[in-house]
Amino acid sequence: MVATRRRGRELEEAILRAAWSLFLDGGYAAVTMQQVAEDAGTSKPVLYRRWADRDALLGDAMGYGLRSLPLDVPDTGSLRGDLLAVMEQVNQTLVGLTAVMSVHLAGY
Repeated sequence: MVATRRRGRELEEAILRAAWSLFLDGGYAAVTMQQVAEDAGTSKPVLYRRWADRDALLGDAMGYGLRSLPLDVPDTGSLRGDLLAVMEQVNQTLVGLTAVMSVHLAGY
């Protein structure tokens, strides 16, 4: 069986997932175009066709990572209660992410 080449959204998601994972595991310094390409199973020229540099790629990867965070939407019995519970989860997630980013960037 011959593997088909990924294209479009499937390829982009693999790249963003790889960059996000590298960032979470090793911080800003770990996100190199070479390592992202290897982890995503593609090549550096493919990355540079979509992103001008690693900062642009990492910005999109952070957006991808934040969108993929699971939220537990509770049923508190009121719309207001549901929204407050979801907003609390989002706040806690962002506080945690900010702490991780600060630690990684401080070492850069």
